[in-house]
Amino acid sequence: MYPTLQLLTDEGLVQAEESNGRKTYSLTAEGRAAAGDETTERTAPWESAGSRDGGRMTALPKAGIELAQAAAQVGRTGDKEQVAQAVEILDEARRKLYSILAQG
Repeated sequence: MYPTLQLLTDEGLVQAEESNGRKTYSLTAEGRAAAGDETTERTAPWESAGSRDGGRMTALPKAGIELAQAAAQVGRTGDKEQVAQAVEILDEARRKLYSILAQG
């Protein structure tokens, strides 16, 4: 639940307030508009950031942050085998990224 709340906070749809050591979340104006608009197209957190914003300089860092968030979630909630699979995927992704530069 907390990763979802963090994602909604990052997207500006909810805001968190801390009081007496407890966090409470509430919808922002943008969140209320999105909740009331059933035709709003929602994208899954794992979909490409570049397809959403189209900007080279903003898409790559955002995609990296989203990848790190997904990896952290696997680390927090995954079992030993799932973590090992995630490490393999991340190692392969790193190799592929460097191969892009090697092609140029």
